[in-house]
Amino acid sequence: METFAREAACPSCGVFTSSVHQRTLQRVRDVAFDGPVTVVWDKKRWRCKETGCVRRSFAEATDQVPIRARLTTRLCVAVLAAVTTEVRAVDRVATEYGLSWPTVGRLVAAAATALAGGPVRLTRALGIDEHRFRSVRWFRTEAGAWARIEPWSTIFTDLGTGAVLGVVDGRDGAAVRGWLTTRPRWWRHRVQVVAIDPSAAFRAALHPLLPNANTSVDHFHLVKLANDAVTAVRRRCAWETRDRRGRAVDPAWAHRLLLLRGADTLSVRGWPK
Repeated sequence: METFAREAACPSCGVFTSSVHQRTLQRVRDVAFDGPVTVVWDKKRWRCKETGCVRRSFAEATDQVPIRARLTTRLCVAVLAAVTTEVRAVDRVATEYGLSWPTVGRLVAAAATALAGGPVRLTRALGIDEHRFRSVRWFRTEAGAWARIEPWSTIFTDLGTGAVLGVVDGRDGAAVRGWLTTRPRWWRHRVQVVAIDPSAAFRAALHPLLPNANTSVDHFHLVKLANDAVTAVRRRCAWETRDRRGRAVDPAWAHRLLLLRGADTLSVRGWPK
């Protein structure tokens, strides 16, 4: 496909030109229609003939396909709507639309950055969680040594609305403190609850900056810590009583998984065991 434009204005000087410098075929992903849709665009590159203009040529762009875009605007809107309003995982959305995980992740990060630059809204319940967005990467520094890039980021969300408030690199206390210091003082003093992982670094960064907030930990990590404690006690008792590891003939080892089950999920046969 191609546009009907016969002339275009130079982005630098604003002078219209009808001289086509070259044509290129660009593939653009669009919203699926009974399957994946790829638009092949016969894209024009215009030549600016204004002698005083520093730009000699410029590429054609539209509202649906901005400059350097490989996805149409409506596809980006559909992907963001699936991630935010439907509360779906990024990898599931990427698979549905035939995109890669990094592509969808960049769209979400760009949208979060744009929202962060808007007016600050009151947040009563704040959620802080770490997120791994890719595998570990290595690069060579100017001195010739290898350095490691940790693929971790910290995400801040409003638990009341589910909106993403910010995304920063790293997963330590410095990342949390750096983001919180950018928020106004009145906002930080009105946060009432903060939900975090059982991270000592996060908790240490929260207390001085959010003095009126109570810290809570999600039940998944609390249950996991309790199960780890039960498993450690069972193993210690096995060594103290039998001077060896647990075996299949030991009731505590044979029914070790029942010790990690919730009381409301145990069957009638499970209770005596």
